[in-house]
Amino acid sequence: MDFTVSTNVDWITQTNTRGLVEYPLSFNITPNENDNSRTGIITITAANNKQEITVEQTGKVDLKDVEREALIEFYKATGGDNWGNNTNWCSEKPVGEWLGISVTVPLNIVI
Repeated sequence: MDFTVSTNVDWITQTNTRGLVEYPLSFNITPNENDNSRTGIITITAANNKQEITVEQTGKVDLKDVEREALIEFYKATGGDNWGNNTNWCSEKPVGEWLGISVTVPLNIVI
């Protein structure tokens, strides 16, 4: 059965593959570098039949916020309020100013 494949966005592209399946479909989906989520549709059409596949990507996540939240959870899980010295932990100060935290670029947190 002959069919066509199309997408409504330029960040999803069909790639050619070689496989054991008669009509393998493979797609490249580029990372979402924007803050906003995005949605794309892959449409497969054959004769009078059309199927759509919706691809959704969340917006870019600020890793600094994710790491801060992970450290706060670590603090809570290990009884940080009872540590002998918890200077600046869970404060609004940059995590590099929290006692015992070293931040390097790219962001790698060492405890």
